[in-house]
Amino acid sequence: MYRHPATQPSGLSTAFLRAFVGGARPMAGLSLAPDIPAKKLQGAQTFAAVTPGEQPVALVDTSVMQSGKSGMLFTDRAVYLDSPRARVPLEAITHPPVGASAQHVAHLPTAMGAITLPTSVPDESLAAMLALLRAVAFANRGASRFGQGHAPVPGIIGELAATTLRGPSVQAAPAIVRGAAHAASNLAHAWLDHDRGEELVCLLDDTASLDGTRGVAFTDRRLIAFGAQPLDLPYGAITGVSIRKGMLTNTFQLSTTSGAASFECLAEDAITQPIHAFLHGLGSIAPEQRHAGYALTRTADDPSAVADAMRALPQPDPRAATILEVVHASVAQGAVSADDGFDLTQRAVRLQRCLRGGHGRSGVMQRSPLAAADLCVAFSQLLGAPVHQGYEANGVVLDYDLGRSGSVAGTVASNVVGIALLAVVGVGWVSAGSGAPKRVRVRVWEGPGGAGFTLHDPSGLPLAKNDAKLAGALLGGLADLSATVLLRRAVTGWGPPLEALLAEPPAALEARVRALAPLADVALFMPG
Repeated sequence: MYRHPATQPSGLSTAFLRAFVGGARPMAGLSLAPDIPAKKLQGAQTFAAVTPGEQPVALVDTSVMQSGKSGMLFTDRAVYLDSPRARVPLEAITHPPVGASAQHVAHLPTAMGAITLPTSVPDESLAAMLALLRAVAFANRGASRFGQGHAPVPGIIGELAATTLRGPSVQAAPAIVRGAAHAASNLAHAWLDHDRGEELVCLLDDTASLDGTRGVAFTDRRLIAFGAQPLDLPYGAITGVSIRKGMLTNTFQLSTTSGAASFECLAEDAITQPIHAFLHGLGSIAPEQRHAGYALTRTADDPSAVADAMRALPQPDPRAATILEVVHASVAQGAVSADDGFDLTQRAVRLQRCLRGGHGRSGVMQRSPLAAADLCVAFSQLLGAPVHQGYEANGVVLDYDLGRSGSVAGTVASNVVGIALLAVVGVGWVSAGSGAPKRVRVRVWEGPGGAGFTLHDPSGLPLAKNDAKLAGALLGGLADLSATVLLRRAVTGWGPPLEALLAEPPAALEARVRALAPLADVALFMPG
């Protein structure tokens, strides 16, 4: 009989909420513990009769003066609503809100009956409420069986980051804006090395629009500056840190074993202080220990290494967690071989890192968790049918015409990932008035544990050099679609062609997943 390899913690943890909604762009009025202002918590008492021992974990403040006196409070036991005034125990929420759109009122199905969610609130506040309620429903339907560790990134550097890189102005894992991470991964010459398990712990975005085109990244082993002053510095080389303050920017001056180095950040204490605390904290860690790493281990009891992967991902993205659960079930029931299961486990871990920190890099190539054949199909799902396909240097070359009538426009209209892509880039990039390139050239190579790829404009330059916004949106859409592809591969293995799997109705996929792992939830892979 199938037995899930993890155990279920009690209550709703801030770690789980951060893992579930942390990668979205910051939402108006949303605060997560322990960063909920005390005055807002006091204001929330006007509508939330919190019982003794209850711990607040999230607050969506919809008050005009941001006093916390209206909105929605989440604790480790219940959800409190201001309008309508209600207390809903967490266990009563097993299904996500329904009917939520710009034209319809959202309703929350609960064991106590349906509750109509407030309508006279800012769109971003409503989006935050919906995201948190979906997280609760997802947890109650199985996702919280995956253990949530203290630090989002394992290892001593992850622990240091979890205690120092805090605050609403700091994008620290798992609350890193996904679009910015994908844009940065496409612009930085030295980005995450997923082949060796490197993970992103913090992104310092120096752009007003948080688009990831200029800034500094902190991984679990090095510092990467991208934009005007590139820098690639292993933590083990840092021997000292000081700050030179300015009117608009502050400069971090680093002493290293190979000389001086520096990078800039906005002159805001809310940014400067956490970064300084992190870099100063490195001094208490021996240089040889400032390099993390984790290799998955197979055992007789865990032939696909899923349980080991769960330990390596203390706060997994719920999609990666679901894929791992399905892989474990598929191997346990003989639907997928142990070797294929281990391969899929490694790809699911790569997917986790890709969703959180953008696609990894190996030289000029970016790395995908998908096989090369599946990656080619995924690009065509995003961009429509290629106008040209060829082969060179053991790879595939695909040319897409973004302005061609009936090509990308039709795909965007019918594909859930395309819809998300269109929302980020805007309609203009398809029209004649756009400054975006009309053609995109994709090169794909097969590689161990995942394919390599590059994105170019018609002149042969990296797409990010010509249109960073388009490139970042494409990479974000690709990461989301990669999760959908790997879920299907976890169910069927490598036999069926991907085109046939993607054409399968959502209800049929859900039935196949539930037949393997009854508690697995595939809602995150579906439209809506």
